[in-house]
Amino acid sequence: MADHAPPRPLVGPRAASATRPPRAGLPRWASAAALPVVLGALALALRLVRHDVAYGVFIDEVTYADIARSVAAGDGVRLHGEPFTLHPPLAFLVTGAVVRLAGLADQADLLPVVLALRPVAAVFGALVVVLTTLTVRAAGAQRAALVAGSLLALDPFGLQFDGRLMLESTAQAFTVLTVLACVLAARGAPGAGRGWVVLAAVAGSATFATKETFGLVVLGALALLLLLGVGLPRRRTGAVLAGTLVGYAAVNALVVATVGAGTWWASRTSGLARLLGTEQTTGFNAPDSQVSLWSRVAANALQYGASYCVLGLGGLTGLVLLALTRRRVAGGGRLLGAGAPRGRAVLAAWAVAACCYLAYAVGFGSLEEQMFYIPLAPCAVLCALLVDAALASPRGRQRSAAAVLVAATLLLQGGQYVRVRTEPDDAYLHLLSWIGREVPGGSVLAMTEETGEFLVRDQRVGQWGTLAELRSHHVDYVVISTALVAQGYGFAEPGFVAALHGVGVRSAVFTGRTDTALEVWDVRAYTGGSR
Repeated sequence: MADHAPPRPLVGPRAASATRPPRAGLPRWASAAALPVVLGALALALRLVRHDVAYGVFIDEVTYADIARSVAAGDGVRLHGEPFTLHPPLAFLVTGAVVRLAGLADQADLLPVVLALRPVAAVFGALVVVLTTLTVRAAGAQRAALVAGSLLALDPFGLQFDGRLMLESTAQAFTVLTVLACVLAARGAPGAGRGWVVLAAVAGSATFATKETFGLVVLGALALLLLLGVGLPRRRTGAVLAGTLVGYAAVNALVVATVGAGTWWASRTSGLARLLGTEQTTGFNAPDSQVSLWSRVAANALQYGASYCVLGLGGLTGLVLLALTRRRVAGGGRLLGAGAPRGRAVLAAWAVAACCYLAYAVGFGSLEEQMFYIPLAPCAVLCALLVDAALASPRGRQRSAAAVLVAATLLLQGGQYVRVRTEPDDAYLHLLSWIGREVPGGSVLAMTEETGEFLVRDQRVGQWGTLAELRSHHVDYVVISTALVAQGYGFAEPGFVAALHGVGVRSAVFTGRTDTALEVWDVRAYTGGSR
């Protein structure tokens, strides 16, 4: 960019006013009114296609389905009969209501509940696309709104979490709603916009009430805006920040009143220890983990390569944009684009806060894969603003390069989407079907991971991962999740799978698209089981 004279806008050209038609080059369906609806409908349709077999059942899904079933039955936010306070209750209240409406509160098998609730995550994932598109448009970049919405609609990493019963899409939807309200509040006149401030505070509270890691990103973004004095006027930023914290305090007070101060305090301190990294029980930094973050990034580079590029480029852009905002917004913000420079400062703060949280989790915290979902939306937004700036350049090479880059990214994402939807990852579905046909009721099964333990019914199931335990409990079959055992997760001790070759017979193997295989070993001859 150093060869530009004079300097050109970093994040896009002058936005069209409300009285001017949409920018040339955008089709009619991409008009200001239609664009969020079209992209949202597309995103929802993409997420619902084969949602039951596109992704393998994850342990969190089973846990959250059991909690939703408890809520639907009127027992409250409970897991296995005990209060569940590791995460705030809002998402569970939503899924519990869906379970009740679907008539699944008395469903004994968890898998049908999991699959019935996956569309809830898909709806919130599509809502993220809609709200992100509206946010970028409110920041004065209609063409960038189209790019950002398209990237998020097809992103394979985002689709993975929008396609499972997870908390991420719900929390992200409330996060983006907070950011959108802040952008609109920043755009208003000094005496107007109080309604947007209230909405931002309510949405920020809802973010905390869904998943606190996303709430911390909202808190970090507001703190950056307040510290630097950019984006919203400081008084409005402080009002949003205070309202968010008051709402979060109210949620915690409700939980304390429901489960008691002792239970609440134990879960808060445990969660804080995991956040800070002083307690490492899950994730890549856990002492028992046999894989590193970088080994998984390398293994998933083909599938999530575009996602990784969006995260990296978006994070760097956020830092640059925030620095430029601090320097130039008082003088008209020429380098920020003349459309809505204050709104773009809010976007930059959002991206920087999300990436800083991810960086801390990588270096010190209890990192898990889903944490990469947190900065995905803000980074996609800033990448779209960069593309918009390139497309607005008078230099033909820049415009062509930006168009080719976006097209290539969407084609790569589309190819991954087709692969995921045409190659099922349904090993657990086949496992449960096989056990129902081949294993006599009341048999003793040893599980080496938690997902299968919660899904299998009509059998006696235990967490046994040594040959001595198999014999002492007269185990009939052992179910092995090969990838989880190899990565150091689950209940099996090192060398357990190799030892099975000498004492058992591998009766069945179920595989899906991913590298996870489920193996069933018949060990009755060794243990003196029910055969």
